[in-house]
Amino acid sequence: MKQILITGLDGSGKSTLFDALAARKTNNTTGLLRLPHIDIYGIVNDKPLLKAASFVNYINQLSDQQQNTALKAVSLFASMLLYRPIMQNMESQGIEVVIAERHPLIDAEAYAGYYAPKARLPEPGRPQFSPINKQFSCEIAYLTSLIPEEYIKTCPGPLLENLSAFVFTYFFTEKKTGIAALSKLFKIEPPHVIYFLKASPEILMQRLLSRKKHEAHETLLTLTELDQVYLKLAENLKPETSVLFNIIDASSFENLNNFRSQIEKDYFRI
Repeated sequence: MKQILITGLDGSGKSTLFDALAARKTNNTTGLLRLPHIDIYGIVNDKPLLKAASFVNYINQLSDQQQNTALKAVSLFASMLLYRPIMQNMESQGIEVVIAERHPLIDAEAYAGYYAPKARLPEPGRPQFSPINKQFSCEIAYLTSLIPEEYIKTCPGPLLENLSAFVFTYFFTEKKTGIAALSKLFKIEPPHVIYFLKASPEILMQRLLSRKKHEAHETLLTLTELDQVYLKLAENLKPETSVLFNIIDASSFENLNNFRSQIEKDYFRI
């Protein structure tokens, strides 16, 4: 199955673009996969996966409401774990091309620098996820089962604390990033093509200020740092893979509309 990644920082126009593609899509062999909030209605004939995706959406929303960066780190990682089984589910439906918003081998590395340090657990005896563990033990067990066996010893048992500890250890303490390491963790191949929607951090912040709620990383400083991380990722991809990395000027809505039209022409029968 061909993977097309459209990514970019918050405020770059991803959500608007994917909403437009979802509304116009007529090609049954091309699918859309959105992360970290997952469109669960596209998941069919797999109740455990559907329940896990709904759970990830729940803790992602809860983390934003509570401004809980540790829970946000877990929800982002959990959504990346679901990328492969969702892809397999889409393939079983006859999907041949997937256009994804976020990809574990690209975006996990970019955002780990900000969120992985915040996954550090509180002092022993002060569990922070107890109510969630009790209510969603099956969903947490499903997510834990997606971590390869060679890593599972660092994540024993279906507890969010264990997933949080894994994120902290793997991404922050051991810093196991890069295409090779992440491919082993998530068991997927790199996308075939990447489109990075790029606008200056100043323009992104202007757009984000119009939103009622903001995520913890949505500051001018962090967006500036993330912008550089993505550009460095593009440089590192060249010697390691044959992935095509395209930078799309997202500084104006006209440019975004033109890009949307190109995506529709290339991947959908409109």
